[in-house]
Amino acid sequence: MMSAGGSTQTTEIAVVKELKDETSAQDATKVMNEACDLRRSHHRDVVERVVSRAQLLPPRERAMVEGVYLRQLSAVDIGRELDIPPRIVRRDVRIIVRRMLSPIFAFVMVHRDAWSGHRRQVAQLVYIEGMSLRAVAAVIGLSFHKTRRHDEAIRLTFE
Repeated sequence: MMSAGGSTQTTEIAVVKELKDETSAQDATKVMNEACDLRRSHHRDVVERVVSRAQLLPPRERAMVEGVYLRQLSAVDIGRELDIPPRIVRRDVRIIVRRMLSPIFAFVMVHRDAWSGHRRQVAQLVYIEGMSLRAVAAVIGLSFHKTRRHDEAIRLTFE
């Protein structure tokens, strides 16, 4: 029997394979740009993908994404709840959704459990949580050089 997580993982593997194709990458870019536009209503499959991937995000980012895509709140309402200006909510949601719909996010979701400790941490913090390499190096306690090497290895594996 396959669990819900296994089903999602299989779907994500299929998405990663599709995104390797040039035309699929162009379609993915179009979907990504449409999904980031907060003025539009969104297709159910895009909403489901965004909300399911949001479970991996830090609580503040997850609250913003779920507010927009699941609860269909305005940026003003979300800003009021989180004590953040609406302009920042709109900007952050666009950045977060663009990151979540990127092919490398799906790749890291699928493969991170197979990686060693530091590589897994770098992947989680850079590609899932959106931190800079320098900030990741400080959090993990690695040198910037080693953090960059882990990032390069992840990108090479992805390509």
